[in-house]
Amino acid sequence: MALTSAKKVHEENLDDFNSASCLAWAYLENGEPAEALEMANYSVEIGGEDVNARLYRGYLLMRMSIFEGSLADLDWAISKKPNLLSWAHLNKARALAGLGRYFEGLEEIEKAIKIDDKGNDQLLLIKKWLQVTLGYGDGFLKNIFNKKRAYLKEGLLSLKQKEYWFSLWCAKKILDTPSLKGEFTEAYIMELESLFGLFQFRQARTIAEEIKPNLEGDKYFDSIYQRILKAYPHNDIDTTPAITIQQEKYRTDFENNDNRLYKILSAKTYNLTENLRTDKRTYLLEFNEDTTKYVGVEVVIESPFYTNKKVELDGMALWKLNGVEVGTHQFLLTLEKEWKIVEFVQSWGTETAGFWCRGQGSVEIFLDNQKVCTRWFGIGNSDIVNFEDIKYQEEDSKKLQLLTTQLPEELSAVEQKSIKNEELPELLANLDNYVGLESVKQSMKDFVSYLEFIRDREKSGLRTDEDISVNSIFLGNPGTGKTTIARLMGKIFKAMGLLKNGHVIEVDRTSLVGQYIGATAQMTEKVINEAIGGLLFIDEAYTLIKPDNPQDFGQEAIDILLKRMEDKKGEFVVIAAGYPDKMNSFINSNPGLKSRFTHVFNFEDYTPDELQTMFKQIAEKEDYKIEKTAESILKKELTKLYRNRDESFGNARLVRQIFNESKIKLSKRYLNIPTDKRTKEVMSTICSADIEASLKNNIKGFVNIGIDDENLKKALNKLNSLCGLETVKQEINELVKLARLYTERGDNLQELFNSHFVFLGSPGTGKTTVARIFSEI
Repeated sequence: MALTSAKKVHEENLDDFNSASCLAWAYLENGEPAEALEMANYSVEIGGEDVNARLYRGYLLMRMSIFEGSLADLDWAISKKPNLLSWAHLNKARALAGLGRYFEGLEEIEKAIKIDDKGNDQLLLIKKWLQVTLGYGDGFLKNIFNKKRAYLKEGLLSLKQKEYWFSLWCAKKILDTPSLKGEFTEAYIMELESLFGLFQFRQARTIAEEIKPNLEGDKYFDSIYQRILKAYPHNDIDTTPAITIQQEKYRTDFENNDNRLYKILSAKTYNLTENLRTDKRTYLLEFNEDTTKYVGVEVVIESPFYTNKKVELDGMALWKLNGVEVGTHQFLLTLEKEWKIVEFVQSWGTETAGFWCRGQGSVEIFLDNQKVCTRWFGIGNSDIVNFEDIKYQEEDSKKLQLLTTQLPEELSAVEQKSIKNEELPELLANLDNYVGLESVKQSMKDFVSYLEFIRDREKSGLRTDEDISVNSIFLGNPGTGKTTIARLMGKIFKAMGLLKNGHVIEVDRTSLVGQYIGATAQMTEKVINEAIGGLLFIDEAYTLIKPDNPQDFGQEAIDILLKRMEDKKGEFVVIAAGYPDKMNSFINSNPGLKSRFTHVFNFEDYTPDELQTMFKQIAEKEDYKIEKTAESILKKELTKLYRNRDESFGNARLVRQIFNESKIKLSKRYLNIPTDKRTKEVMSTICSADIEASLKNNIKGFVNIGIDDENLKKALNKLNSLCGLETVKQEINELVKLARLYTERGDNLQELFNSHFVFLGSPGTGKTTVARIFSEI
């Protein structure tokens, strides 16, 4: 009824942007976002500079999850009329929340509250929800573990009030919390309802199809599923394995046994191999089964004999996997009279990954034949970090004693060989093994020689004005070996004694920059602390600078990094990498960057010969070989790609991609030949057909589909029947003639024509109408 009325009003007032805005709103409420968007754009076109036209479109775009566009409209409207209603700031807060920019959203909602000045309950509730997403305030989550249904309760309330951004956040929070698995069904339905409310139909359909095998038959799921099907009936959804809602989750808690004598303050597990490699402990609740060799447990105990006497306790660590005992170790724990808080370590595992296979792990600690604690941990797909804090008085922390208890013999051997100390000549020889990179290799050797020279001068007591600074810039396109050489440099600097460990921490902008105030500092400090004793490699470092956004938190990360590079000089090395042009702009943007990064290495694109050599090396490593004719085809295509390359040229990544595709084509060809002809030779030889097929997948192809004369004629008739616009008509008709000529010659129109156009004209001159016809043409 509302849509019919809105259409009638608009037909009577075609040049009134208010009627167009109302019709757009009605379309949206009727579940027709495409029509709503078209009419909202038309409203702005005829509304010109009117603030309300942009304001209404900003609201509608926010509703349709076009958040960036919404912000552009709302910012424009607010800049033109700063004393707008609080509604403008409310919608801006919602759009920011939809993008995950909760802190900025909180700032906007506070502006809305200030303008409203009436204690609006809705605004106050949204402010509370934004505070919850940021993890502070006096919100409902303070005692979440005592009120397990808080996420669900608040999520359903926000869903009812159509604050879909928050109900979606709550749903994801529940689904990311294993202890709330009993609420997963309701959370999935809340997630679908939220996505539907945000007009994210395709995403809703994708998730619905994934969970359908588990929830089909549930009346709430069936209801939302039918609505999603109606809104998005297309069958282009990826089919992925169904999500199992009642999936098994592992215990990861710390169980302190009721023991009157021994008080265990904490027991935390960690990857022993990584600890020995980096000299740092990252505590984990769950371990990656593919990479974990040894699990260590760090136990902190409060001595009951403090100030009384020295004692020696018989200890035992009992390790279990899926309830089955997999190892025990007896040890002796000595507690001195002066020690109040004591930390000791036990470990178990094998030299190769696989011993700790998927399942529930635990370690039980016994002292004097009494079980004092159990630490539970999981073995799964990935490492999950443990952020538990040890709670004891600050003065007690200063008295913490670190003890070395006996480990099993094989574990003691692991400690001795935790890091292989490779010699410098051996590492430089490894450098020569890499294909290409000749200028980098020579620059690297000159760099190392120079560092050795400076150190020898210092050892000889000769004066030198130069501090040994090894922070570097790596310039190069993707796939040119920047990360690989950075890892080697970590080992080289360790061999030279410049770094204690030589490990490499690889990060990009997402690892350093947070989305709200305070997060960036924490994230950057954490990364730097992990890099102490090693090398910090920042890929695409130029993304830390956003010249068009002075409020961006990337500058904060740079400031912290520069300060730590000065404060902890010599304790870690930084290598910043990225595209040459962008990195040069990045370095020149800040005098502090220029002074601290004193060495630049240029990684040039690999030549066709080098790329082919790389392909053959990869093949040989995996026991494949390539036919001579296939080599010729590969060389020809690599040369063509090299000549047409831009900054996105894949280099080594492209070669790896072509090789992987070739293996797949070879496997298909092999399985299609008779069994008696399936020899080892055939199985391991990449032929011309394999290379040609793989290149088709990796090189954008051109298919000349010809001209649809019938539909082209109809579209041109529409254009030519428009009143006026003679110059525009003539220009488009000339383009069509030119396109027909190129098509008949067999040329690729996508390469010869620019696909983007600018239409200039006052409101109401037919720009939108011509654009629609032009798209048909």
